Amino acid sequence: MKTKEGLVLAVLATVWYTASFYTDAFNKQIQEVHPLPGTITFLQFLSGALCCTVILRGLQIKPFLPLRKDQISALLPIACCWTLGFVSTNYSLGQSAVSFTHAIKATEPVFLVVIASTFFKQTFSPLAFVIPLMLIMEANVLASLVVSGDWIRLVPLLLANGLLHYVYNQASMLLLDRVAALSHSIANAIRRFAVISAAVLYFGNKLSSMNILGVGIILIGVMLYVHAKSSQKAAP
Repeated sequence: MKTKEGLVLAVLATVWYTASFYTDAFNKQIQEVHPLPGTITFLQFLSGALCCTVILRGLQIKPFLPLRKDQISALLPIACCWTLGFVSTNYSLGQSAVSFTHAIKATEPVFLVVIASTFFKQTFSPLAFVIPLMLIMEANVLASLVVSGDWIRLVPLLLANGLLHYVYNQASMLLLDRVAALSHSIANAIRRFAVISAAVLYFGNKLSSMNILGVGIILIGVMLYVHAKSSQKAAP
């Protein structure tokens, strides 16, 4: 039974990582021809909505829960921020290397700590959180020193990008259903490292030893942050 569950987790993680990489790779190839961050975001969201309707609801894999009117006011600002985040990511992928975009996205915990401290009055241990976050910020400087390169071709890429965007998010959610939040966070940190590495190979970006060191420190910093966050939750 454990072997079967381990195999399922390995398959989900592989699908998640692979779909995530090709989503960004196709995104970059599209925007090298035409900058279309808004169109790409729309197609990604549309494909997610259609796939969820057809696959999850149509095949009754998951029960459909209609949105209540009292939930709209709470979800609307979240949806707006979520949309802005995806548009910004897609714009960034069009303006810089995929590896550089993911290196920057790896600093999400930095902004999480700032926002949580400022607006939600959460406190963080300096040694447990500040050191990992400083590692992440310093590493990004190293990682970015060098890394910063016909509609018939674009249409298939746009469609594939939207579909793969749904697949990698669905695989991520399915994996989260089966593992602890900490394990999922660690897997996500490793995913960024995997996407950065694959993007370098796929697009032929040249990385210096400083860039490689920077990406490695990012991964270490993120994982230290995840560990610190987990330890804080476990503390009585």
